[in-house]
Amino acid sequence: MHHLEDTWHLRDADADLIDRLSYELGITPLLARMLAVRGVSDPQAGRRYLGHEPYELDPWALPGIEKAARRLASTLETGEPIVVYGDYDADGVTSTSLLFSYLARAGYNVQYFLPHRFEDGYGMNCNALQDLADRGLKLVVTVDNGVSSVHEVEFATSRGMEVIITDHHTPPEILPTPYALINPRLGGCPPEMAGLAGVGVAYTLACALEAIAPSEHGVEDLLDLVAIGSIADMAPLTGVNRTLVGRGLHLIATEPRPGIQALAEIANINSLAAINAGDIGFRIGPRINAAGRMDHPEVGLKLFLSETLDDAREFALELDRLNRLRQETSKRVEAEALMLAELEVDPAKDSAIVLAKEDWHHGVIGIVAARLVEAYARPVILLALDGDHWKGSGRSPEGVNLFKALEASRDLLARWGGHAQAAGVGLSQENLEAFRARLNQAVQQQGLDVSERPPRYVDAEVHLAEVTPQVVRELAWLQPTGQGNPEPVLAVREVKVVKQKLRGKEKRHLFLEVQHGLEIREAVGFNMGTLHPVPEEISLTFTPEFNYFNGQLKVQLRLHGVSQAGQA
Repeated sequence: MHHLEDTWHLRDADADLIDRLSYELGITPLLARMLAVRGVSDPQAGRRYLGHEPYELDPWALPGIEKAARRLASTLETGEPIVVYGDYDADGVTSTSLLFSYLARAGYNVQYFLPHRFEDGYGMNCNALQDLADRGLKLVVTVDNGVSSVHEVEFATSRGMEVIITDHHTPPEILPTPYALINPRLGGCPPEMAGLAGVGVAYTLACALEAIAPSEHGVEDLLDLVAIGSIADMAPLTGVNRTLVGRGLHLIATEPRPGIQALAEIANINSLAAINAGDIGFRIGPRINAAGRMDHPEVGLKLFLSETLDDAREFALELDRLNRLRQETSKRVEAEALMLAELEVDPAKDSAIVLAKEDWHHGVIGIVAARLVEAYARPVILLALDGDHWKGSGRSPEGVNLFKALEASRDLLARWGGHAQAAGVGLSQENLEAFRARLNQAVQQQGLDVSERPPRYVDAEVHLAEVTPQVVRELAWLQPTGQGNPEPVLAVREVKVVKQKLRGKEKRHLFLEVQHGLEIREAVGFNMGTLHPVPEEISLTFTPEFNYFNGQLKVQLRLHGVSQAGQA
């Protein structure tokens, strides 16, 4: 539900730094300001950020990688089978596709195992490990999971298996003891590598293997998978990730694999040549995730491994069908969750929201939790019954570390894991109320003030006349934007609304024409229809972008917020 905003804050930036960046990098003061508010502190960092001096990935800088790579490379001679043990989300599926296809084409004897969300659950699973051992598979490499699997690694070892863990999730206090453990969050690697997603870690392992035993194909053509998995998993688009994702997007734009081409067709991405992180985050990623949420993640893997466009189209169709099913299911669960929140939540008191309903679909509660975070601006955990206990997903706004907040409830939880902004939990039914109280307390201790909505932060304030095609092109230098590198948000004060209407099938989108002096621009607020009608004079926060319509190229303002003129 969108409301007229009370206020927005202009981000602080040092005027001398802006002048210096502008002068030394030969860029406009507006772009220099964008760099300054994103933490760029000197011209060299600016050159790196803008892609002129990219970060090069040094695989050997990641602790544990050499031991793992040498062990895997030794199987080239012996033909010993390897199994890549993945995960069911987009990061896990791209990680599995990447490592499996690298090993397979380089001549290793390799298979993959992708868990089923409802039958196997998250991460390593003793039943699955037993099945693999029974089939004679003794060397397991995890991708995007395993750092919390203390018991499962012990089990595998007791069955004569060797486990190599590659992961990027927040490590728990007690770590498993596999043959090799690779996770940039364990420290010991350069800070620019700390934010690698699971697929980035899998790519780093492929790079290490390539250095030990060079293969015919190399690793460069796998960067498309790194881009998709990293963006879909909201890895920070800074440091090494920024370089890898930038190169991956370039690869998709210039030489897309059949699977990506087929998925782009069905997801209405008109031009792969102009693909950006938003297309991946909102159109490609959700369709890959839909398979693991609604059925089995293998459809996504088969899509990426497809060698012909015909094969790929079949899998893309199936992913699109599953994504529509996911959207319908999410809509129903979201309506029920919002109703339950109205009944159970006291917005003035509750710092965290925990809602439980027996029949909610496990595959979508994480998405719905994220929607409720937008509505309530505090951490949200949604739970559904799994057998005789609650199992659920949580999301958290920036500024609250959900992983840390859950640590205070460790004695009440059967399992938990994840990141600062997203986590999974399992608990027995009798612990629900105690968990709700404990989580509230833990979030309060982190200093979240629920009495007021957080203000919107703005990178720069401009006049309407300054929002030109040149500015849109210039801001494209900030791509890829996303987690850790937000898209640019501009503000314009006191413009006159000369036209307003609702658009879209369900009239959910707000369309405005705004004027200042002689300048007129079109603005669109997706899912902001509840603001209609807006006052005659307003201030706006927005991201400027191109809109191609009837063969014409226009600048359009994609709205983030609307406030009464004079208030901002």
